[in-house]
This record gives sequence, structure tokens and C-alpha cells, in this order.
Amino acid sequence: MLLLWLLRPAQLLPIQALSDGMSANLEQYLLSILNGASLFGRLAAGYVGDKVGRFNVFITVCYLSSIWILALWLPDSSNVALITFAVLFGYFSGAFISLATPLIAQVSPMPELGFRVGMVLFACGVAGLTANPINGAIVDDSGGWTGVKIFSGVFCLVGTTLVLFVRIRKAGMKVFVHI
Repeated sequence: MLLLWLLRPAQLLPIQALSDGMSANLEQYLLSILNGASLFGRLAAGYVGDKVGRFNVFITVCYLSSIWILALWLPDSSNVALITFAVLFGYFSGAFISLATPLIAQVSPMPELGFRVGMVLFACGVAGLTANPINGAIVDDSGGWTGVKIFSGVFCLVGTTLVLFVRIRKAGMKVFVHI
């Protein structure tokens, strides 16, 4: 989960859109589009998570977020691609945000719940504070926007894979377990 916070497309997307030639009149709506889609993702994730399992939904939306970064945001920077990315990434990252705390609650004993939620949110806070300087260094260095996108997509994949290992440890290799 922590690694998903390192990608931070919500902060990078408008800057990258402007640098790739999107008009300022259109660019100003990208965050609103992303956040609007995020609302629907947050609402849907809770409902679907109760039906098919929170871990199953969380892993699916995080892998899809990685795919959107690497397959949509990375190769294309046209206006249509950036708006589509804002909608898709917003929806699926919203699901990530709404399911993070219930996942911790699901695997934690009640006396340790507050401590564990606090530790995860602390780690996310550190990642949030360090993500922009890291991404800025990548953009300023020879990596450019492509480097930031690869960095973000790979870290999202790695973080999701770590959560997948927790799910496997908890439920085994059974695919259709409600966990």
C-alpha cells in the first residue's frame, strides 16, 4: 500500500500535461476529473469489497492502477489519453483509498487496530512527503517524465504484489475466497 503513494499522479498529471502541450484551459480540469472519478471508485469499492472480499478488490484495483500507469499514461501524452488516464486512475485509486483501512482492520486484533492503522498512515505520510522530491529529481535528471511514469508504475506493481503475498498467506492459493 505504501508504495502506491509514491506514484502521486494527482500532483504530477497537470504539470506533465502542460509540459506536453495541453492548453491551460483544459489542464485545470484534470484534477477535478481525477477526483470526481475517485468518488465513484471509493463508493463502489466498499460495496464490491463486501460482496467478493476486500483483499480481492484491493489487489485488483491496485494492479489495474499499475496497468493504467504503464499502458496508458506512459506511452501516450495526448489530451484524450491524459483525460482517460485521469478518469481510470482516479476511479481505481479511489478504491485503493477507501479499502486501505478496512484491510488493516481485517487482519488486526482489536487491541492493536489503532496502532496498526497509525503505523500504516505514518508510512503513507512519509511516502507522501518524499514522493514529490524523488519524482522531481527524476524529471530534472535524464529520466524526464518517462522515468517518473516507469518509477511510479513499477512501485505500484511492487506494492500490490506485497499485498498479494499477504492475501496468499492469509487465505492460501484459493482464488475465490471471500477475504
